[in-house]
Amino acid sequence: MVEPEFKGRAIIKKDIDILEIKIPAKKRIFNILFTSVWLIAWAIGEVFALFLIFNINEMGFTNNSIGSFMSVWISFMSVLIIAWTISGAFVIFFWSWMLIGYELIIIEKGVFIFQKKIGLINFKKEYEIKNIKCITVSKDTSEHIFSFRNEIGKIKFDYGMETIKFANDLDEAEAKMIICELQKNHNFTESNFA
Repeated sequence: MVEPEFKGRAIIKKDIDILEIKIPAKKRIFNILFTSVWLIAWAIGEVFALFLIFNINEMGFTNNSIGSFMSVWISFMSVLIIAWTISGAFVIFFWSWMLIGYELIIIEKGVFIFQKKIGLINFKKEYEIKNIKCITVSKDTSEHIFSFRNEIGKIKFDYGMETIKFANDLDEAEAKMIICELQKNHNFTESNFA
């Protein structure tokens, strides 16, 4: 049986003065399922621990030695709940990235706008195209889910003394196609790719 041709994930919209490239996060089914199960277990643990903390007085501990132990135990559980909640929030963030996150590249009026979006959360950077040099396909083979900084991705360019990377988890062929689209755009010149 012949493999069907992969059409890519990038969604490209061209207008007279604007080029927009949307790259949805790669859907890794195992990671999404595993994280979903982990979040269910996390939520059960969170509810159970909160129930214990808020209902400790109704458990009938009256002896002073047990009472002092219980105050230490409540303090320990409070710290544990805070750490548990923060870790859960990070996992929910990365889980959301896998489900609904995307990178958005907008080229307009000599500006390269790069955004990572998850619902209403938007990480945005803008770069002047005239200062962009050496746009190429990155040979970095490491895989990451998400980074707040632009340090991972299949396409890279130099901006001053910094290397910016984007288009995370794209196949090399699709990254080359996006570079071709950038080369065709009137905002870019040959100097941007050398």
